[in-house]
Amino acid sequence: MDLNLHKLIIFGPCSQAKIYNFDDQLFVYLATVLVFLPSHYTGGNYRFIDDNADDDDIHRHIFNQNDSDKSKPFILIVPSDCQHEIESIQKGFKLLLVYHLISKTK
Repeated sequence: MDLNLHKLIIFGPCSQAKIYNFDDQLFVYLATVLVFLPSHYTGGNYRFIDDNADDDDIHRHIFNQNDSDKSKPFILIVPSDCQHEIESIQKGFKLLLVYHLISKTK
């Protein structure tokens, strides 16, 4: 397995939640690894939506990072083909590193 850095994203204040595509369809990978770096902000909870489940059973997961210690990194591993949403950030900036977990075998 390889862990490849895909991008660094800086989220600033915004008035509404936004859906992002952190993924790249140029190559096949197993999962997306999100590393929320220590930063100061208000709001900005992360949510991912797994649409690959049955139509009756779409999985939505919300991570309330306002209750966590923002002076330490917060790491999530999510399916490679889900939607990502960042709720509105009222104040400050949120830093995110996006990695792809890639299999070395074909």
